[in-house]
Amino acid sequence: MISTVGASLLANNLREQARSHGVSGYKGPLTGSLVSIKKPAFISTCTPDGSSALHCAPMTNIPLTEITEPAVTCSTCAACCCQLEVMLITDTGVPERFIDNDDWGGEVMLRLDDGWCAALDRNTMMCTIYELRPLICREFEMGDVECLNERQGIATAYR
Repeated sequence: MISTVGASLLANNLREQARSHGVSGYKGPLTGSLVSIKKPAFISTCTPDGSSALHCAPMTNIPLTEITEPAVTCSTCAACCCQLEVMLITDTGVPERFIDNDDWGGEVMLRLDDGWCAALDRNTMMCTIYELRPLICREFEMGDVECLNERQGIATAYR
């Protein structure tokens, strides 16, 4: 059993909780009356035996809308992968003018001052040596996990 002082303190606490959840007109821990609800809320009330109970105010269902990522196609590609460093690990016939050496002496695709691959046509955002592109470029599939991760990395290209 709960004392009168304890019940009073508990009632004040519950009223404050109800107020903070947008519930007005709360009449005390034993009656649990709710007069008006400004927003859906979970409130705690006191039961006659002194324990707490959790009650749910009426909830409004919000329709679920599926948001799907737009498909990556040639027309929606921003050539994000063309900003990555591409190591040349096989001979595919990449023209010498597009080859550079990294700090460790390995051959990589040349990137211009803007950070983009030198073989990328800036007007069309398409590879100018597509048929001769490096193996890494061939294996980097449009719309695959790596592609989507890179797209998120330069999200400003899609605004």
